[in-house]
Amino acid sequence: MSGFRAGEKIRLFWDGKQLSGTDTANGSGGLNKAFLVVPITARAGTHSVKAMGMLSGNTASSTITVPAAALRVPRHIIAGQLVNIRGDDFGASETVYLYWDKEHLQFKAVRTNAQGSFQGRFGPVSVHMAAGRHTLIARGRQTRRLVRLSVTILPAPAPTVAATPMPAPATPTAVPSPTPAATTTPAGTNGIVAENALPGSSDWAITKPSVAGHLVEGYASATSVNIGGQINLFVNTAPASAYTLDLYRMGWYGGAGARLVLHVAGLAGISQPACPQDPVRRTVSCAWTNQYALSVPTAWRSGVYLAKLTRADGYQSYIIFVVRDDSSHSPLLFQTSVNTYQAYNAWGGPSLYGGSDESSSNFAQRAYAVSFDRPYQRGYGAGDFLYWEYPMVQWLERGGYDVSYQTDLDTDASAAILEQHKVLLVVGHDEYWSKGMRDNVEAAVAAGVSVAFLGANIGYWQVRLEGSSLGAKRVMVCYKDKTLDPLVSTQPALATVKWRDPLVNRPEDALIGQEFEGWFYPPYPGLVVQNTGTWPYYQTGLHDGDVIPGVVGYEYDGVQHDATTPQDLQILATTPVTNYNGTKGTANVTLYKAASGAQVFSAGSIVWSWGLMDDDISAGDNNWSKHHVANAALQRMTANILYTLMHS
Repeated sequence: MSGFRAGEKIRLFWDGKQLSGTDTANGSGGLNKAFLVVPITARAGTHSVKAMGMLSGNTASSTITVPAAALRVPRHIIAGQLVNIRGDDFGASETVYLYWDKEHLQFKAVRTNAQGSFQGRFGPVSVHMAAGRHTLIARGRQTRRLVRLSVTILPAPAPTVAATPMPAPATPTAVPSPTPAATTTPAGTNGIVAENALPGSSDWAITKPSVAGHLVEGYASATSVNIGGQINLFVNTAPASAYTLDLYRMGWYGGAGARLVLHVAGLAGISQPACPQDPVRRTVSCAWTNQYALSVPTAWRSGVYLAKLTRADGYQSYIIFVVRDDSSHSPLLFQTSVNTYQAYNAWGGPSLYGGSDESSSNFAQRAYAVSFDRPYQRGYGAGDFLYWEYPMVQWLERGGYDVSYQTDLDTDASAAILEQHKVLLVVGHDEYWSKGMRDNVEAAVAAGVSVAFLGANIGYWQVRLEGSSLGAKRVMVCYKDKTLDPLVSTQPALATVKWRDPLVNRPEDALIGQEFEGWFYPPYPGLVVQNTGTWPYYQTGLHDGDVIPGVVGYEYDGVQHDATTPQDLQILATTPVTNYNGTKGTANVTLYKAASGAQVFSAGSIVWSWGLMDDDISAGDNNWSKHHVANAALQRMTANILYTLMHS
C-alpha cells in the first residue's frame, strides 16, 4: 500500500479494528512493514486491511487471505504439564506461534520441518489457566496459516505446602493485597519468612535530619559486603561529637519496616578533612579516617541495611550498604541501583547533571566522574533507595518471597551469580549501566534467567568503573559526550554515551523490550491496561481500558517498533502522557520471551513500586517517599508476573 507522506506515522486496521503500534511511511510514501502480523483472533478466510496516514489522512485498503492448517493435540490437558502437539500444512521451515485463547503459551515458538510440519512436547501449560474449555491457536508467521482447536484444561494438582498469606497493611491508607492463590504466593518458611517473623523496629526513620552543614554524615568502604565479610564506615561529625550507630535491616517486619541488628553507643566522632575536587573531571572524593569496622555475622540475612548515625545533639543521617549472600540460590535476586544513586549525588560538588542544586542549567558544570568515597546527599544519606526500591522490598518481604540482594556493581562483576537465581529484579530508576552489567545480564537471559524490569529509564547511559584507594569500582565515569571521552577513538564500545548511540549501537529495547522516552511533573497519570485476557492479568478483575491510578511516572519507557524490538513483544498497557515540555508521548508495559525460554517483563514506569506499597516517610526535600496509590490489581498483576517468571 502506498500514497502516504514520506516519514509520516500510519495506523493499521484489521477488519475495521485498529491494530496496536504504527508503521512509518518510507521515502516513496509506502509501508515499511515487510508483512502484517495477523491478529491471533483472526479466523481462516479473507480479511480487510486498511492503512491511514496520521498527517495526510490518506487511506489505502487491501485484503489478506488467512489459509487454514491442521493441528493435533490431546482433548484433555492438565494445567502445569507438558503438551503433545503436532501441526501440519504450514510453510517449510516456518516459525509457528502457539497461543491459548489470546495468551501466548509458556514455551518457545515452533519451527516446522521441510514438509511444513512440527511435533513435540511443549509447555508446561501455566497453572494459572482456569479449568474448562480453552482455544489453542497456531499461527504461521510467513504463510499466515492459522488453526484453532478447542481443548479442555483440567486443574493442576493441589500444592503440598500451604501458601503464606500476606499480613495486613501497615497503615489504614494502604490498599491490602488480595488473599493470594497458592499459585502466586511463595510457600513454606524460607529464610525471608523467618527473618520477618523477628521483632521489627519503627525507630529506623530519621526524625531530626542533618541537612544543614555536615553535622553527621558518612559513607561505606563498599556498596555491598558478603555475609562473613567486613565493611568499614567512615563518619564525619562537624563539629566533633559523640554519636550512636544503629544498624537496621530493611524489610516488612509486621509493618515496622526494619529490624535493629546492631546498636553501638558512645562512639567518638571526629571532624574529617575537607574532600578535594579534581579540577579536570570535577570529581569530589573523600579520604576520611575509618570510624567503625563492621564484621558481618554469617547469621545475618542478605538485604539492604541502613546505618542510622545520631549525634549527641540528636541530628541524624544514614549510611547505606547491601549485605549479599553469594552462595544463595533464592528464586529472586533484587538489584539495587547504586550507580544511579551516585549519578544524581551532588554531595560536596557536582553530580553528573550539574552543581549541588542538580539544575539542568548547570549541565556544562557537571562532573565527568563521580566517586563512591563520599556520602549521598539524597535520602538523608540513603541515596534513592527509599524513593523507588524500598516499597518493593516491603511488598516482597511482606509476601514471604525468597529473595536475595546485591547492587548493580555486583552485577557488573559476575554473570555466574545471576545464574544462581531464576529471576533478576531491576526496580525503580537504574539509568546507568556499565558494559559488564549489560554483558552479564544478557548472558544470564541467554542462560534462562528471567528479568523483571520494574522501573523505567533503565540502562540509558553507559558508564565505566574505576578504582580508588578503597578498592575497585569506586569511581563511575560518564562524560555524556563523545567529543569529551578520551576512549572514543581507541575503545568506542566503552564510550560513555547513550547505549542507543551508533557509537555503541546496543539500544536498550534489545534487552528490555522498550526504552526511555521522556518524563513529566506530577500529578502522575494512571496506567491504561490492555490485552487483559493474557496471564499477567489473571484474577486482577481488570478489563481493557481500565485505569490503575497514579502509577505512571515520573520517567517512562515506550515501545519503539524498530529493528531491535524483540519479536512478538506483548504490549500490556498503553498510557498517553504529556511530557514536561508539552510534547506528547506513550508509556507502555511489555513482555517478551527470549530464545532461551527466559521471560523479560518491563513496567515502563519508575513508580511501579508505589502501586505495591504506600509509604509516608521523611527522606528529603521532595515527596518521592510519600505516596498513597497502592492498588490490589497491580499487586496481583505483579504477583502473577513473579510467579510465572520464577517458573519459566
